[in-house]
Amino acid sequence: MPSRERQGGGRAVLSPRPEPRKTDTVVVMAQEALASAALGWQERAERLAESKARLKNRLAEVEEAHRKYVAGSTSESLTVVKNVPALPNNHVFTKQLVDENHALRQETRALQRRLMQQVKVLEARYQHLEGKARAKTTLYRETTSRLEEVTTQLFEAKQQLAAQTEKLQVYSDQTAQLDDLQQDLHLLRSENMKLNETIAVLSSRPFNALSKDLQKKNLWISQLEEEKRVLEEDRARFQTDCLATRRTNDKLRHRVEAMTDEVKYLANELSRAKAECEQKAMEKEVAQLQLRFYTAPGDYRVMSAVGKAIKDMKKQQQAKRTAAEDESKDSLASKQNSMIFTSRHPTLPIPDNAAIWYVVEQHARHIGDKPAFVCGVTGRTISYAQLLRMAKKICAGLAANGLQKGDIVILHSMNCIEYPVIFLALNRLGAICSQSSPQFTARELADQIEAAQAVAVISHKKFAAVAMKAATMHDISSDQVYTIGDGGDSSFLQTIEHLIEMDLPFPDLPPIDPNQVVTLPFSSGTTGRPKGVELTARAMFAAGMIPAYTVEKMDYLLGMLPFFHIMATLIFHISLYMGMSMVVLPGFQPNTLLHTAAKYKIKRLHLAPPLIKFLAKHPLVDKYDLSATTQASSGGAPLGKELEQAVLKRLNVQVLQSYGMTEIAGVGTHSSITCHREGSSGTLYPNVELKVKCLETGADLPPNMHGELLFRGPTIMKGYFNNPEATRESFTKDGFLLTGDIGYIDDDGFVFIVDRLKELIKYKGHQVAPAEVEDVVNSHPQVADSGCVRGHDPMTGEEIPKVYVVLEDGSSLTADELMEYVAAKVTGYKCVREVEFVDSIPKSLSGKILRRVLQMRENEKIRASRSRL
Repeated sequence: MPSRERQGGGRAVLSPRPEPRKTDTVVVMAQEALASAALGWQERAERLAESKARLKNRLAEVEEAHRKYVAGSTSESLTVVKNVPALPNNHVFTKQLVDENHALRQETRALQRRLMQQVKVLEARYQHLEGKARAKTTLYRETTSRLEEVTTQLFEAKQQLAAQTEKLQVYSDQTAQLDDLQQDLHLLRSENMKLNETIAVLSSRPFNALSKDLQKKNLWISQLEEEKRVLEEDRARFQTDCLATRRTNDKLRHRVEAMTDEVKYLANELSRAKAECEQKAMEKEVAQLQLRFYTAPGDYRVMSAVGKAIKDMKKQQQAKRTAAEDESKDSLASKQNSMIFTSRHPTLPIPDNAAIWYVVEQHARHIGDKPAFVCGVTGRTISYAQLLRMAKKICAGLAANGLQKGDIVILHSMNCIEYPVIFLALNRLGAICSQSSPQFTARELADQIEAAQAVAVISHKKFAAVAMKAATMHDISSDQVYTIGDGGDSSFLQTIEHLIEMDLPFPDLPPIDPNQVVTLPFSSGTTGRPKGVELTARAMFAAGMIPAYTVEKMDYLLGMLPFFHIMATLIFHISLYMGMSMVVLPGFQPNTLLHTAAKYKIKRLHLAPPLIKFLAKHPLVDKYDLSATTQASSGGAPLGKELEQAVLKRLNVQVLQSYGMTEIAGVGTHSSITCHREGSSGTLYPNVELKVKCLETGADLPPNMHGELLFRGPTIMKGYFNNPEATRESFTKDGFLLTGDIGYIDDDGFVFIVDRLKELIKYKGHQVAPAEVEDVVNSHPQVADSGCVRGHDPMTGEEIPKVYVVLEDGSSLTADELMEYVAAKVTGYKCVREVEFVDSIPKSLSGKILRRVLQMRENEKIRASRSRL
């Protein structure tokens, strides 16, 4: 076959291969014949050489004998004489050798003649074969030339076909445009006919009547506009009155509640005083009876009656005391219940089959062609119909590989448009998705695998090596390690794309139970090491439904916050519930973020607190058109009023703060354009309740008083995975979740966060557990003890992980060396940013670190440094 080469213009040209070489058969045969002849000649030459050597030796012996004979020795002469008769035999032998040599020469000549004959035969055969080869070469060249002509014609035909296809596509587009134009023409004709009819009617009426009608209509329009303006003013006054009335009602309600509590308190005091009076009277009667008992003149019946009367009176006294205590407890409980703050929004009903999967099914039927997720880097999209189809195929593939309901799967990936697809597939299968940070080291990922008791891992190809190493630490076979995306060396692992290509039939699965756990993100809670947070299908459905009530529908949402974080999970649930499109970015890159916001005209940016500062101060922001962006939502850490005002002044973008945590699926408070307050985290979401608990007495607090915030609502976690003790410690008896955050709610329902009780450190939006950092620091051989607290970065004003360290005796370890040691063992955001060496770490009698003492010491240093500035 001819080989193909590429030339300019993409044309395929056939280039002939080299001509066939002359056959080697003749040469081989000739070489074999010459080798055989040479071998025969060599053997005969060796035989002739041996014969010559023997003859030479014999002649030497004869000459030696003759020399000795001539010398005159008698004995020797006799010996020579005796040997002389042997000379004739030597001549005979010589003659034989000569004859043999002659025969050998004749045989050689005959062999040479035969060889020449064979060479001539071989030459004739070679010439015959060479002629045939020339004929085949000529035929080959002709065939090659013809094939090149055919290939050229085929290429030209393909070009013509492509041109015809383009023309056909243009004709099809023109046909479609023509159809549209015909429809428009039809509509125009209909409107023209209606217009002609109207003109005919108007023409039949006199001009004066038309002018009067027009004046009347203008008068009506002006009257309607005036009425509209009056109504708008009335509506504004009504809204103002409603707000004032609501505030007055809230104040009156609080006054009534306070007066009610005071009345109940006075009633309790009156009851207590009455009970005391009755008790004193009863004690007096008891004393009299006892006096009669002891002074009675030995009458047994009188003494028994008196003793019985004393016992009855004591029982009555104890019963009244118990009733008073119960009434006091009921009064206290009633007082506590009166301090529950509710949302200003109405309560939303949650359906019985609450699961985000069923919402996606509806969208696939009604808006199937609409993009659900768009890659902000490549522009690749997944529509709602494709989303459902891909999720079903992944679900079928995972089920075929042995995954089943209740299995926990680690999802270890950066942001990509396949991430929500896998999340939904695991939800429908009944498996539990446990998201992990792609920045984890193999040891950190292995810790989460162990804590979650995971049976499979799905990782992005860029982190496949880390995932595989972590999986092998817990005997997860490579068959249960899957990859998504591009990049990295993961050819030995299964891919999610392969599961989709298998196109297995969707399995027969039971309906989703709203109370089943569907996701298991890890959080440090209020203290300690990270724990798995059990969130149900109902909780995640509510996490999409409840915020959707307060959010206006937009064309695009931004998905740049890491999807393993609860706030990002909440955002893509809102997008799915409302049928919006989310532009997904793998991470923060300044140019990419700004380009995406400008290209897709994203109205509301969901950003971590450090990126709000980026919008306020980075010079790159001025190079992009962000006029379409009017809102920036932030959560995870409080923002100061100055930063909000800086963003508003520079970009005319209103910063809206919110509050949420993993244990409440991110749904706590929210802010909007029409309802926000500087420095506040916003108001309560619908269906969410709040209590503020006194840190000293545990009692509920009224508005404007600082205490620990407690939340209750449909998005609250089911509990901590395999940790019933931590679950009990996190909830009150009436179902409120302890947040560990200190704040207050004002008279208008705005929530403010002022401090944190819990030990958790928030670094650039990431959770850092002090206990986890301490474990790594204490593993250094020169460290005796350590305590990790929230430090302060004076440059950015953000929290940083800081450790107080006690060194072993004689240690020369420096702060930089220790920070490098920790950085080699943990992911970036868990690195220690400041080290202070101390003589001891404050601890309780039981040996627990008194971290609050360390934190108070650190807070005093921070305040002192601020006062010096």
